[in-house]
Amino acid sequence: MTRVFFFDENGTFFLKEDPSSSQELKGKIVNRTWSSDVQLPWADKPIVVHKIGNIILITPPGFSDEGPEVPVPSLTARENEVLESLADGLGYKEISQRLSISPLTVRSYVAALKKKLNADTSINTVARAVALGLYRPKFDQNR
Repeated sequence: MTRVFFFDENGTFFLKEDPSSSQELKGKIVNRTWSSDVQLPWADKPIVVHKIGNIILITPPGFSDEGPEVPVPSLTARENEVLESLADGLGYKEISQRLSISPLTVRSYVAALKKKLNADTSINTVARAVALGLYRPKFDQNR
């Protein structure tokens, strides 16, 4: 499974999973033949596709790792555990079981993460954490 992260011109992050290999998927994205249900950003402009293991990041033209400094919030150890669980695709109930805390406490941690990362959904929270270097996705060693 390959995870594709991209964001629109307003800075909203999106995540889509695809069963294709990352190399095959990169070619489809570059040729803009990837998925009929996904409207890739910057339709009339070139895009840059970064492949890192089984993660693909689509960026706008001119995007650079040397871009403007963005303040990176600090996360508590528990927030990092909740973030990792969100990245693993777990829901609040599963996270509460994994971390031995109540689902309401999970909801509080997720709300705090969303606020710190200026995200509106759990997926955007993970995507922004990846973009800011707060979370490094686990790569599938079988690919």
